Amino acid sequence: MTPGNPYSNVGAVVQDEEFVGRARELARLQTRLGEGDPASTSIVGLPRIGKTSLAHHALRGGIELDRRTLVVWLNTRTAAKDLGGFFAAIARQIVERLEEAGVADDALREKVRAVGQEPSDADRFARLQHLLGTLRRSGTWVILALDEFDGIRKLFGDSPDYGFATLRELGHEPDSRLALVTISRRPLVEIATRSTIDESTFPNIFQEARLRPFSEDEFEELVARADRAGLPVEDAVVRTIARESGRHPYLASLMLAEAVDELGAPGDAVVERVAGTSIDYLRDVLRRFEDDGQLPAAIEALVGSVERDDPPDPGELERYGVVRRSASGRFEAFTPLLVPLLENIARGGDYWPLWRDTEQALRALIVECLEREHGAPLDWSDVAASRPALAGLIDRLADRQERERRTFGRCHPDLLQFAYPLELLDVIAEHWVSSFAPIFGSDVPYWRHRFRVLAKVRVPVAHSREGVLSSQDRDEARGACKGILEAIGRYRRASAAVAGG
Repeated sequence: MTPGNPYSNVGAVVQDEEFVGRARELARLQTRLGEGDPASTSIVGLPRIGKTSLAHHALRGGIELDRRTLVVWLNTRTAAKDLGGFFAAIARQIVERLEEAGVADDALREKVRAVGQEPSDADRFARLQHLLGTLRRSGTWVILALDEFDGIRKLFGDSPDYGFATLRELGHEPDSRLALVTISRRPLVEIATRSTIDESTFPNIFQEARLRPFSEDEFEELVARADRAGLPVEDAVVRTIARESGRHPYLASLMLAEAVDELGAPGDAVVERVAGTSIDYLRDVLRRFEDDGQLPAAIEALVGSVERDDPPDPGELERYGVVRRSASGRFEAFTPLLVPLLENIARGGDYWPLWRDTEQALRALIVECLEREHGAPLDWSDVAASRPALAGLIDRLADRQERERRTFGRCHPDLLQFAYPLELLDVIAEHWVSSFAPIFGSDVPYWRHRFRVLAKVRVPVAHSREGVLSSQDRDEARGACKGILEAIGRYRRASAAVAGG
């Protein structure tokens, strides 16, 4: 790592002068926590989007807190093994902060010891409320920041409803309440819903601050750190990083760290050097949506339609900033690195099984026919030379194949794996008379209509003006798939009969 590289701590919590952006979120936290009696707030966003950094910056000088406010930090995954231990950990952290401020006394220390000595969760909770009530009456307000709040469920054991009820009371009871600041990947409604039997009112006491990738101005602030360090990155490289990282703080910092280490290297080379780490991160992001059953929504929005009658809503993806609207109002991935990853996942899954079978059968048929006409193994440069109308298409497919190679370090060897329905038809149409008319038995316009139906389904929602497809669209697409498979099946049976003599 280059000495003085301002991004050398990429992935760590960002504090003090290293913190950039998030002015809107800081203003919201100022309103909720710094103007009068603090109120509970949740900070939600993707992994490594800067949630903990925002909380640290805000609560350690980034916003102006009342001098009577006491800030306590706990990580819910490591603070305790059960709910009673969690209550005791809160009490211990409170007295430690008071000791640091030089205002703890024997009476307060005794109240803290009493929390840990009670045998039951209910009694420890009552003691903790008594301690908080004493502090409020003395004019001290407590803010309790809970990092990795997604893991709170393990503290509740077999009583998640009781656990969330006690947390709600901690943040709501007028005489003893504190302000909770939760930091999580999932929104609180989802965390509570996944954990409880009854509908929880716990999320109702919070206002949410949802973090997304940086705006253009925030990204420029991040880049300016290199300028201040005397290690400026070339404008062309900055533009490449902005595009490839989607201005995500972690991905952008990862690429900028590499750019500073390799000053003068072109942007594509910088992105390629950290591609493995970037893809590992994006896989982690997609696992979060897969666990919640939302991965089909990502595929639907950015790669192609899922074969189902109730297509998923990409709205949650948009709220996280994974998908965003372009200037034309269409959806696009926050980073182009995400698209080949989703395509790779979709090719190996059952997200649209009927179209997948149709698509693979078509590709196999095209290769077979073209090898018979152009020679085996198929050389696409020979195809482009003999069919100049296909040269541009072949170049586009090669670009997509190369993009996958750069992203994953490997790629699918079949160029047709990167073709969309109408592109497959373009290849067929250029060889219609010589190879495909006997197979499909109708004219090109007839099949072009069927392929257009498939294109409407296969083209991602991100590229579709109509957005989510209707059941009628999907039924028509299924019919087109069956028609294509039947035609190929007839051809295969006829060929087998001829071969069998």
